[in-house]
Formats: sequence, C-alpha cells, structure tokens
Amino acid sequence: MRLQRQLAALSTRSTFIVAQGSGHDVQPDRPEIVIDAIRRTAEEAANR
Repeated sequence: MRLQRQLAALSTRSTFIVAQGSGHDVQPDRPEIVIDAIRRTAEEAANR
C-alpha cells in the first residue's frame, strides 16, 4: 500500500481511499464507497 500512497501524493488534489473489507473488485464488494467517491469528484468538478 506504500506505493499507492506515494502515487496519490503526486497530486495536490488526490484522495487516497482504503476500501476495508473488499478485494480487488471494489465495485461489487463495496459499491457505496465507489458511489461516494464519484459523487465527491463530480461535486468538486462542478465547484471549480
């Protein structure tokens, strides 16, 4: 996970989210996390 954190740190506008309880296929394992991340991204884009 260290490399993923380093990658996220390359951008000042990045967000690093750990989807606890999911495997490699986050969308069906934790859809609420994916939906929330998409909503936040859309809101941030709309407010720019």
